[in-house]
Amino acid sequence: FASNVTLRLANGQSKLISNIRTGDLVFVKWRNQVITNPILAIFQHYRSSIRFVDIYTAESSIPLRLTPLHSILVLSKYDKHERYVFAKDVSIGSLVLSSDLSPLTVIAVKEVVIYDDSGYAVLTMEGNIIANGIVASCYATYDHSMMHIITTPMRWWFHILIELRQLIVFDYLQQMTSNIIVSLVDFYLQSIY
Repeated sequence: FASNVTLRLANGQSKLISNIRTGDLVFVKWRNQVITNPILAIFQHYRSSIRFVDIYTAESSIPLRLTPLHSILVLSKYDKHERYVFAKDVSIGSLVLSSDLSPLTVIAVKEVVIYDDSGYAVLTMEGNIIANGIVASCYATYDHSMMHIITTPMRWWFHILIELRQLIVFDYLQQMTSNIIVSLVDFYLQSIY
């Protein structure tokens, strides 16, 4: 996600993703309802330039800005079946899910390049998050379902750290684990591009 994307906290306040902290309670989609979940981890990737896709809906002048290979939840126009697709594959007329799980019509999709900024990924137990009022995946690069399975041990590790944060040196372990994961992702991305 771009640094200017906002998340709504359980207390009703909005917060820039760049200011979100581990443990903040945010809204996520679980089955057919919206619930709150803590942010388990935050991954920040600084880049000299980052390509983003801006997705505009008829209901908001503020787009959801995410990387082209970040997944977003869309509804099929024909059978109302939900599925995650990459942001680069969202088109005008696509239906995305809002923060109350009602469909929003995409009216514009634009590609932008931002310089000297960071991209953010957050992790929740549900594997999704409501960002700028739209349900989006916590994952990018690969299929949402596959990534949700692959990240299960990592999600549980961070969940346990949050639950035990009073008993352990949480910030150190959380930051160390996040740094290792960011380094591995950066290494992987450099090897494929």
